Amino acid sequence: MHLSWQDAIAYCAWAGYRLPTEAEWEHSVARGLIASNGQEWCSDWYVANYWASLDTSVVHSNPAGPALWNEPNHAALPRLLKQRNPAAAATSLQSRLGLAPTLSSSLTCCRPVVTRPMWQAWHPRLAAALPAAGR
Repeated sequence: MHLSWQDAIAYCAWAGYRLPTEAEWEHSVARGLIASNGQEWCSDWYVANYWASLDTSVVHSNPAGPALWNEPNHAALPRLLKQRNPAAAATSLQSRLGLAPTLSSSLTCCRPVVTRPMWQAWHPRLAAALPAAGR
């Protein structure tokens, strides 16, 4: 599709969506909600050894990825792309890739997510039917 991270962010802002974090993307794959063979943008920056750097004695709920806002030239640092082979089992053959936010390839695309308040505004009857913990 040749969609850069900057294009994906601009589309999400225009449509009222956002890009998923890597953890949200992984959760969707585990639930069988993603069956693409494209490289999908995530909101996180790409750091090759990020998961290995996390403290394993602590449970991390949706870690937001590496915080690189204070790095010099942070706008040009690589952003995270995730890719999964749709023929593989849900948790196998996933790739983590990094690409500059201004670049794209024929496989780059995005899968925007709707935030809960927006979803609840669109579907008030369904939102009211959910238990409080599910909102």
